[in-house]
Amino acid sequence: KKSKKQLEDELNKAADEQKRHEEKERLQKLEEETVKKQAARLAEELDSKKKVLEAERLEEEQSIVSRMKGERKQNLEYEQSKLQDRLNWQKFVSCTSRPNVA
Repeated sequence: KKSKKQLEDELNKAADEQKRHEEKERLQKLEEETVKKQAARLAEELDSKKKVLEAERLEEEQSIVSRMKGERKQNLEYEQSKLQDRLNWQKFVSCTSRPNVA
C-alpha cells in the first residue's frame, strides 16, 4: 500500500506531465499557425508580384498593340478603297462600253 506522500508525489508528477503535454500541444499549434500565416503572406506577396509584372508587361505591350491596331485599320481602309475602286470601275465600264452585237 502506498503512503499519502507517495500518492501526492505521483499526483503532482501526473499533473506536471499533463501541464508539459498541454504546453507542448499549445506550442505546436502556435508553430503551425505561424507557418500557415507565413505561407499565406508569402503566397500573397507572390501574387502581388505577379500582378505587378503582368501590369508592367501590359504597359510595355500597349504601344505595340496600338501600332498594330493602327496598321490593321489602315490595311482595312486600303482594302475597302480597292474594292470601291473596282466597283466604280465596273460601273464606269458598263456605262461607257458598247454591247457586242454580232
